Amino acid sequence: MKAARAVHVIGAGGHAKVVVATIRAAGLDVECAWDDDPRRRGGAVLGAPVRGSVDDVPAGVPIVVAIGSNVVRRDVVARLGAREFCTVAHPSAVVHPSATLGPGTVVFAGAVVQPDARLGAHVIVNTAASVDHDCLVEDFVFRENGPLKNLFDGMWFFQADQYAPLADTELMAAMLDFFLALGGDGEPG
Repeated sequence: MKAARAVHVIGAGGHAKVVVATIRAAGLDVECAWDDDPRRRGGAVLGAPVRGSVDDVPAGVPIVVAIGSNVVRRDVVARLGAREFCTVAHPSAVVHPSATLGPGTVVFAGAVVQPDARLGAHVIVNTAASVDHDCLVEDFVFRENGPLKNLFDGMWFFQADQYAPLADTELMAAMLDFFLALGGDGEPG
């Protein structure tokens, strides 16, 4: 998929480097990056110039939000409002044709998204991570290649018939205890 216009990347930190590399590997061009940190302006992310703050991003341009924090990514997307958010998968990622990827989702190199997996908006599937068949990954989840990453930002990642929001510390602690009790083989004890 070759974009008619170059992609604008929101964020200019370390995560943005991998996003820029993924966009280019997917055959798309990167116009520039935008970041609220004034110290990053005038710099570059893998050669893509950092132009200004998120509030300066022009309307009508394709965007990928390259911010690793689920909460900050969600807040920045809310600030941007209705935009053209690009979905990008690295060519070395394996994404089954029956899987669905929401707007703004990025799938990094070596990742695997299995049949009928459903990924929401602005999901990150990290390098070499996987999402198994029939899983639902809600909006703004960062899918790491370890099973518990998403519990700590209050986001969701479970089988579609088992997911629940993680809203408070007690619930997160109970879920962590449950997963640790499984012993890594899916069976209690």
